[in-house]
Amino acid sequence: MLGLPGNYTSPSRFVRATYLRNFIGDISDEEAPVCLFSLLNSVWVPKGVERFNKDNSDFSSYMYAYDQNLGKLYLRTFNKINII
Repeated sequence: MLGLPGNYTSPSRFVRATYLRNFIGDISDEEAPVCLFSLLNSVWVPKGVERFNKDNSDFSSYMYAYDQNLGKLYLRTFNKINII
């Protein structure tokens, strides 16, 4: 996938996340976690997509976000898509 537009390299994912963030606009505190994880899903690396050799795959095993105002930690793992 290297070299393709929108690939899974770190620079491409950073640019994609920044680009999409500019379109979210103003959101409420209640909408913030959903909007954040929607944005993060666009840069999530699926298992098996980035392969450096036939036995090893680089993928996103988890993502988390912390709401400083509410003191809440949100977690999504590879095995559980629900946001905890």
